[in-house]
Amino acid sequence: MQSLIHQSQCHQFRAQSTNHTYRQPNFEEQKSEYPKLKTRLRMSRISTHPKNKNAKEIRVCIISWTGKHDKAKSIYKSLKDSVEKLTIIYSDQDPNFFFEDKYSSTKTSNELYWGDKFKTSIDMFTENVLLIIHADCECENWKLLFEKCKNAFSVNEKLGTR
Repeated sequence: MQSLIHQSQCHQFRAQSTNHTYRQPNFEEQKSEYPKLKTRLRMSRISTHPKNKNAKEIRVCIISWTGKHDKAKSIYKSLKDSVEKLTIIYSDQDPNFFFEDKYSSTKTSNELYWGDKFKTSIDMFTENVLLIIHADCECENWKLLFEKCKNAFSVNEKLGTR
């Protein structure tokens, strides 16, 4: 699997590629390397033969968990008019919690934390680009962030591939 980890605030778009394996960044390393950085985002590109060289097909998955669902809904609402394939992937300590029908969402096990949500994102990924946003991220303009992602992959079709 090939992946690309992005650290981003809306006005800043910095990429750093990894070698075929996904590594959860150590938050302490992030704080020391990027002291003013508030947002942690991950973008992954898995397909080695993109179906669309202009990166028009982007899957956006918002990762949510107990205590972050309102923030996930807010991000979803900000992006729903710009993003064609948008899903909230979530878990919750309350087994009876579900998102309302107006949100495209998939519930995962609360026991597997990030791993199950990441696997679910990959399993539903059939587009050229996968943008994963954690619900605890902050951004002044989610639409602008999405457009910058789309433009970056349009300009450089090999972004995130080796």
